[in-house]
Amino acid sequence: MISLARAIDGFQTYVADERRFSPRTVLAYRTDLSRFTVFWETEFANESARKTPLSKVDTLAVRSYLAHLHRGRLSNRSLARHLSTIRSFFRWACREGHIEKNPARGLPSPRIPRTLPRAMTLPDTERLLNAEDEGLVPERERALFEILYATGLRVSEAA
Repeated sequence: MISLARAIDGFQTYVADERRFSPRTVLAYRTDLSRFTVFWETEFANESARKTPLSKVDTLAVRSYLAHLHRGRLSNRSLARHLSTIRSFFRWACREGHIEKNPARGLPSPRIPRTLPRAMTLPDTERLLNAEDEGLVPERERALFEILYATGLRVSEAA
């Protein structure tokens, strides 16, 4: 039976070597899981994560951890990222046969508000239009920019 700490080490190796995630992503996953480990040790296990079998972690622990983060005033976007990390970790643990049931499965993600794209400011627009006068923007790009600006098309729609 694998411990929580050893499983996290294995997951880190998996995302770094097999999935080839960027070092920053691997570090973010590790940080999120370390935070979960500290929560687990203090609130649930009263023992080191090195001694705790991974199978002891249940849905109640994951829900409690998310509630703990929510009380800590994390944004919904940050909560969703933490939940995504935990889901990925336990999904990997199930695939590897370390646990039978995924305790993070079925937990709802926090709602993330949709934001509108930022519109160009008037000074930015003037700078782009004046760039042609300085010979920095070829005629084709200027024509494309004017079409986008005048019609409100997205770049993907114009492409």
